Amino acid sequence: RMKTAEVIREIQQYQSVPYFLNPVQEIQIFIKSHLQDSRDVNELYEQSLAMEPREREDEKIARLLQESG
Repeated sequence: RMKTAEVIREIQQYQSVPYFLNPVQEIQIFIKSHLQDSRDVNELYEQSLAMEPREREDEKIARLLQESG
């Protein structure tokens, strides 16, 4: 638990720091062009489920209980 709290504090520390980033036109163009070429979200989700089916809630609880000892 202490390690978890330590990690959360560290994450919060970096989240509270503002980042002053300058826009880079070339990078924006690259990202926009690749977003347009991306596949359908529903298609990707179905493919994800086929490769790694979701765990049922009762299976998840049993697994978590087993992992926790």
